[in-house]
Amino acid sequence: MMRSYRKELWSHVPERRGFVNITDQVDQCLK
Repeated sequence: MMRSYRKELWSHVPERRGFVNITDQVDQCLK
């Protein structure tokens, strides 16, 4: 059985497009 969990992660990127590493944020949410 899989539970549902939602948390919005907001990141500010200086350019119009960019890559943001959210691994640490996701790891903290899952603990």
